[in-house]
Amino acid sequence: MRYTRLVKSGETRMTKTHFWLILFFTSLLVLEKLAFVLLIPIVLAWILWIDMQFKNLYESNNISLWKYAFRKNLLSFTVFLAGLMMLVFWANWHRFGSPFNTGYAQWEQEKHFLTGNPADGLYGFLFDKQKSIFLYFPLLIFALFRFRSFLKKYTVEFVFVLTVFFTYYVFNSFFINWRGNWCYGPRYLLFILPLLSLPVLNLFESEKNIKSRPVSRILRGTLILTLLMSAFCQTCVNMMAFEATFSTIDYYAKAKNEQINSYLKSPFWIINLDLLRHKMGQKVFPPLRILKPNISDKSFQKHSAFINSQCESNFFFLHKSQ
Repeated sequence: MRYTRLVKSGETRMTKTHFWLILFFTSLLVLEKLAFVLLIPIVLAWILWIDMQFKNLYESNNISLWKYAFRKNLLSFTVFLAGLMMLVFWANWHRFGSPFNTGYAQWEQEKHFLTGNPADGLYGFLFDKQKSIFLYFPLLIFALFRFRSFLKKYTVEFVFVLTVFFTYYVFNSFFINWRGNWCYGPRYLLFILPLLSLPVLNLFESEKNIKSRPVSRILRGTLILTLLMSAFCQTCVNMMAFEATFSTIDYYAKAKNEQINSYLKSPFWIINLDLLRHKMGQKVFPPLRILKPNISDKSFQKHSAFINSQCESNFFFLHKSQ
């Protein structure tokens, strides 16, 4: 964003500094997680677009502007891409023994990682009970009410954010493991969601239109209540060891019972809260309650003991070292 404003103001020296900072930090992201390689064409195209937008060429068409921006950055882009490619190959060789081994194919199911049904991801990222972006980042719901005004005010900046979001949203929907299982929430999209939620800030600006003020007050109040509820849900999950929910889901999925399978698709905080209530003796864990009429008392106690074993406290800082 700073680069955009510097190009517009014509500050040549600082523009060059921020240009290389953009490429440097993009490189760090790619080296940290190879999936960020999708950012490279977006970032490079965005730099070209910015240079084109603010170049004052009289009687020039768009093709001339693109040629100017491309020629201006060609050498820098070539050095950047060549250097990054060498670093990625070296990192792969150092970690996995081959420059072409990315590590993504270590799990058998992911050897052909772009073979999933995109409809599952496109729908699931928005509406899945366990991986919806709205469920784990409720600010987005309220940001939708101010998307239009925010985009109008910060067009250049927010177009970049939207481009990154839709690129990863669509690409990850083709991923065979789009859910990113054994994680809390949609981790493949997590990095962009805070920026995508920025329009929510407009809810807290003073309203010039008197008629819209009551609506904004209602939205602000609902937002606060939603965030409190979200904090409660996350607390329910994080009170226990990370793997508790996933181990429980895997354990009871073996029963192959439709009622149990339906329950196991519930949000993680509901499952964790039920686990805690079972351990405290407040209620029987729902899947175990479904199985109870068809199993012996001994088997019931065995399943109950498994649940209790999963309910290990996550407050490790309170544990005494052994």
